[in-house]
Amino acid sequence: MSVCESCQNLIDNTWVFCRFCGNQIINKIRFSDLLSSDVSALSSIVIYPNSIVIKSGKSYFNYDCISVKYLNPKNKYIVDGFKHSYTEFYKNIYSTIIYFGDSNTDINPASISDIVFATDELHRYMDNKKIDHYFFDDFNNVLNIFQCNLNL
Repeated sequence: MSVCESCQNLIDNTWVFCRFCGNQIINKIRFSDLLSSDVSALSSIVIYPNSIVIKSGKSYFNYDCISVKYLNPKNKYIVDGFKHSYTEFYKNIYSTIIYFGDSNTDINPASISDIVFATDELHRYMDNKKIDHYFFDDFNNVLNIFQCNLNL
C-alpha cells in the first residue's frame, strides 16, 4: 500500500518522536484525533496497541452518511465533552498530562492539562489568552521541545 508524501512525513516524524520518548514518556501522552488510517500507519511502524491508549469515536457507515458515537471513560454514550472527559479521567491516574490539540474542541481538555502542544485554532486561542503552551507544526518540533525544554 502506498502512502502520500504528507502521510509518510507524519509516519516518519511520529516514529522519530516515539523512538525518542520510549516507554517512560509515551505512556503519558494522549493522542487524540487519530483517524483509523493513522492507527494503521502507526501499527505498521511497530508501535504496539498496548503501548499507546487511543480513544476515538465509533464510526458507523450508513447508506447516505457516516455517524460517530462517543463513549466516556465509563463506557456511556455522550454527546459532547469527549476529549475533556478522557483528559479528566487520565488526570486522576497520571502525574503529568501532555495534550496535543488543534481546534476549539481541544480548549477544555487543554485547560486541565499540564503541558499543551497546540497548533491551528487551539494555538491561536491560547496565544490570544496568553496561556502557556508549545506551538508545533509536526513531531520534529515536538521532539526538539522535549530534548531542549522538558525534563520528564
